[in-house]
Amino acid sequence: MKRLEIGFLLLALSIAGCSGVKEHAASAKSPGNSSGAGAGTTTTSPSRLCSLFTTAEIKDVLDAPVTDGKVAGPLDSACQWDGISEGDDAIYAQIQLINDTRYWEKHSGAKDYEVLHGIGKEAFVATSLGGWEAATVTDKAVLFVSLSGGSASRDTAVKFLRSTLERLGMK
Repeated sequence: MKRLEIGFLLLALSIAGCSGVKEHAASAKSPGNSSGAGAGTTTTSPSRLCSLFTTAEIKDVLDAPVTDGKVAGPLDSACQWDGISEGDDAIYAQIQLINDTRYWEKHSGAKDYEVLHGIGKEAFVATSLGGWEAATVTDKAVLFVSLSGGSASRDTAVKFLRSTLERLGMK
């Protein structure tokens, strides 16, 4: 699967909430569900998301070379950095910000799901598509970060979530 397809699949699962329940999996495939993401507003521009971290910083997070961040996701609600070496299709880092708390969903059915305390109102970390995702909901927004390949781990995903929140001024 190509990097862009993996990124869009990850975003669809993030929005739909991969709780492991059949109804959630069906809704993630539903064309009506993808339009639901459009109801959220984006007060932080996607290019702002891409400017939160330099390519060198993302390289340090993943311990792998990556491309410059590019706008991605439904309604351009995300920024993604992809691996640049041959065969690096599974290496990427992604930040998605949805300024509408209605899109918060715990992925409690995901493998290695763990509640995180002291981050936003609620937060979690879990494995996702061969990598790790961490997410939180604040009073105003939902933030998802995803890391795959390289040195992606539970701890790097949590650290990336905390750093992203801090850089967005949402701490």
